[in-house]
Amino acid sequence: MIKKPDNKNYINEIFILRAVACLSVVLLHSIEVTQLDVSIINDKLNIIITIIRVLLTFGTPTFIFISILLISYSYPNGLPSNFLVRRLKLIMLPYLSMAVFYAVIVGVVESISTKEIIINIFFNILGNYHGYFVLIIFQFYLLSYFFHNYLSRKNPFVIITISLIINLFYLGVFNFSNSPIDSELVNYFWKRGHWIPFIGWVFYFTLAYYIGRNYSLFLSILDKNRRLILVATIFFAILTAILSSLELIPVSSKSYIMVFFTTSMIGTLYNIFTKIKNTPYLIMQISRYSFPIYLLHLFYLIIINKVLGILGVDWTVFKIVFLFIGSIIASMITTYLLNKLKIGKYLVGGINNIGAVSSK
Repeated sequence: MIKKPDNKNYINEIFILRAVACLSVVLLHSIEVTQLDVSIINDKLNIIITIIRVLLTFGTPTFIFISILLISYSYPNGLPSNFLVRRLKLIMLPYLSMAVFYAVIVGVVESISTKEIIINIFFNILGNYHGYFVLIIFQFYLLSYFFHNYLSRKNPFVIITISLIINLFYLGVFNFSNSPIDSELVNYFWKRGHWIPFIGWVFYFTLAYYIGRNYSLFLSILDKNRRLILVATIFFAILTAILSSLELIPVSSKSYIMVFFTTSMIGTLYNIFTKIKNTPYLIMQISRYSFPIYLLHLFYLIIINKVLGILGVDWTVFKIVFLFIGSIIASMITTYLLNKLKIGKYLVGGINNIGAVSSK
């Protein structure tokens, strides 16, 4: 167990929430890799797994929420002048590195031409791989940097409500309509590209921004409404499961209903984690390695899955557990070894310090 230090900048529950968000993303992708092997999953099990998948998609928006909450909490008077430059080095460089890495890996596996690999690198940089959330976070860094004075003077309830309406309307357009123009570029934006603009996540930004500035009040509200929040979480979980099983919403964190489920889920997890005084060592380590795990785990899922296929291993759902644990361990080991090099943290991401809520 790791004891909570006497440090006002330390938010114990954030470390646990970040670890849970990280684990949910890895488990989600472990399930997706296994589910692609339709020969080992029957129809009934496939429905159950699909429902679990859609509920696990709360992980990515939770990562975004955490990122904004931490900087709002850490810098109540606005971001320092060197903030963006430092984040470019520590977050954007690993994002770009992995964008190139995954494009090359796909190129090698699929034996495509150098020209196609370069095109894939370009699209990956624009957000066409699982690290896309970094682009969203950076948009919110810019909003925090340039609009801090404006937002800090406004009524939180009004801004959060307006952002919720805008967010839901934006997601609803893409959830319930088809591409208005039959072109490759527009179709791509309708299918995946609309994930990148901050509008599709702006509710999480405003919510996290004002929570970070009013953290004690936030915890008090959660504690007073814990039962209501738990009921809301269960309700939206059931509603999400029903809608996804009926194929009325996509199995994605970008469905309009996930805004409500993710928000209530964060509240419920917070109510649980604030009661934990000492963070388990393993959870703390996963939290520290969460960013590189997020970037690297999919590579190891592919590798481990290929190896299991060659060996002819058929463990049905137990394969998910093997992929899940194996990819996390491999990602952490890779991160640890590469961070021994000065350039390592710029390639796969760095290891967070335990004692602070953000890397300043």
